[in-house]
Amino acid sequence: MAFYKFNRLHLHLTDNQGWRIEIKEYPKLVEIASKRKETDGNNKPHEGYYTKADLQELVGYAKSRFVEIIPEIDMPGHNQAALTDYPQSEGDGHFTSWMPILPLEQAYGFDPSFGLSDDDFILGVEGCLWGEYMPNINKVFYMTYPRALALSEAGWTYKDNKSWNRFKEKLPGYLSYLLQDGVLHRPPVELFTHKEYRCYEKVCNCNIDCYG
Repeated sequence: MAFYKFNRLHLHLTDNQGWRIEIKEYPKLVEIASKRKETDGNNKPHEGYYTKADLQELVGYAKSRFVEIIPEIDMPGHNQAALTDYPQSEGDGHFTSWMPILPLEQAYGFDPSFGLSDDDFILGVEGCLWGEYMPNINKVFYMTYPRALALSEAGWTYKDNKSWNRFKEKLPGYLSYLLQDGVLHRPPVELFTHKEYRCYEKVCNCNIDCYG
């Protein structure tokens, strides 16, 4: 994150599908609300939450890399898990719109100033990733990269200085860097010929089965 100038990590710690943060005064939130019997009918139990110590460690780690943690405890919306154990906390809900998963070129073409007359209204850009249904960190990496690289340029590069062709030329070097760092990203197959992709797959030494 820090290498590509992402300087905020927004953690969505509560949702209808599970409560993900320890609060000592309300123990049932982790004893019951952090667990569910299955996910979309897969018959596999799922559970997990951050302890206070976990979050302190995460905040310290991020701070050392100049990344600020932005926690979100979404109440009264997204509180179905909490209502299971503390129904008195019920209140009015709200609605949130979610962006679809974008192809790499479309992600690169994102213009945060679109429709605005003044760039001063823009505080930053954010890439949303719903990790609740992702079984392991490799799947998280797969869903994040290389689109995060495109989003970084959208946030830090003036529109007139952007070039999709230049980005494509630079991309193999950055993908190699990610692999060396253990980040099993999504191969951008839409940019490769079949022969190029087979070579890439050998270098990566993995396929979609790696990601769970």
